[in-house]
Order: sequence, then structure tokens, then C-alpha cells
Amino acid sequence: LKGFYSTLAPLFTILIGTVISAFFGFVDFTQVNEAPWLGLIKPFQYGLPKFDISTIIGFSIVTVLLMVEISGCTLGIYGICKKKAEEEDVKKIFSTTGVATFISGCFNSFMPTAFVQNIGLLDVSGIHSRFTTATAGVMLVIVSFLPKVAAFINIIPKPVLGGVGFAL
Repeated sequence: LKGFYSTLAPLFTILIGTVISAFFGFVDFTQVNEAPWLGLIKPFQYGLPKFDISTIIGFSIVTVLLMVEISGCTLGIYGICKKKAEEEDVKKIFSTTGVATFISGCFNSFMPTAFVQNIGLLDVSGIHSRFTTATAGVMLVIVSFLPKVAAFINIIPKPVLGGVGFAL
């Protein structure tokens, strides 16, 4: 595939792999059928935060490790985009991650993290646009209000996802 279609190859692979898996009985559409079309996320669904010292220590260790990962990913992205990472840029990234972590916790989710696979995808695709990333973010927010779409994404067989992830 060339041009625009080559960027869609992972999506085509997921769709074709899921259809083939469905023919072999590896896909269960029950959760798609049962999911409502529209849903709202209830903040603090599991209760207000509790401050437990052992949990705080554990999360602090994980946070430090994720900060190291985010630093590495940031430097990798800047390298691929052929830009110099300034100290101020890294500070902004950590600040943004802190705010995103707070918001995620309020909406029953976990702290966001960088994924090294995305850096590989950035390098392979050659698309270095902030607009692309922002569009993907908006799409994810929209999907968060559409449980049926989220359920459909959830039924993609793990071997299909693994194969696509391995190929990338």
C-alpha cells in the first residue's frame, strides 16, 4: 500500500483479523449488544480518595518510574521530529501529565503514560503533526461517551491486537 492507505494498514489488519476471528468463534458480541449507545462517566464512582500511606508510597514509586518513561519518550519524540528538547518543554510535559493524572483520578481512571510503541509509529508513519495527536485525543473523548463503540473496540481478539502490535 502507498500513501494514505499505508497509514491505514494497521486498522485494516485489525478489521480483517477480527472478521476472520469471528468466523472461527473467537469474537463474542454480547457486550456490544448489551452496551447502551450513550453513557456518562460518573466522577468518583468508587468513592472519594482515601489517603493511605502504603498506597501513597506505592503510587509514588510508580509515578517516578513513569516520569522516567515520559522523559525517555519525550526525548525520543523530539529526536524523531529533529527538534531540541529545552528544559522548559520537559517541565511543561510534566505539568501537563500532573494535571491529566488528577483529572483521570476524578473520572475513575489511571494516570496517563507514554507508550514507546507510539514513538515507533511516529517514526514509521512520518506524521509529526500535533493536529493528528489532538484529533486522536478528541476521538478518544467522544468514544468515552459511547459505550457501544467502546464495547466494539473491546471485543477485538487479543491475538489480533498482539499481531498488529508486533508488526508495528
